[in-house]
Amino acid sequence: MIQSYDSCPHALEETSALIGYAGLSGISRTNHSGEYFIFIGEKAFWGRGVGTAVTKQIVDIGFTHHQLNRIMLTVSESNTGGLKAYAKAGFVVEGRLRQACYRQGLFHDKIVMSVLKAEWQPQHAAVGQTRRAS
Repeated sequence: MIQSYDSCPHALEETSALIGYAGLSGISRTNHSGEYFIFIGEKAFWGRGVGTAVTKQIVDIGFTHHQLNRIMLTVSESNTGGLKAYAKAGFVVEGRLRQACYRQGLFHDKIVMSVLKAEWQPQHAAVGQTRRAS
């Protein structure tokens, strides 16, 4: 896996089969911020909590290992599963980018969401402890 100064990609595996990827990109050491991304290509894993669990783990890595203060993401307004998973992981809506993406002949809005370290730590303190213990 190639890692650069401004990104932190991770493969998602289930019983040794690649099902997607997730990570942080655009990591700014100056602003202590980064952008979260995830793709789960195997539809059999949609709606099963995988996205929420992976999101929590990557966000925890961003706050603990990379010393970030803010992690943001953008998601299509039509991705209701993603919106739910991100909200469960602690992200809040910051705004809307109108007609920011074009798919299947139509323009769609993108929703901007973020989570701050101060919001994350009280709610998810056990995530990092569990991850480090295993």
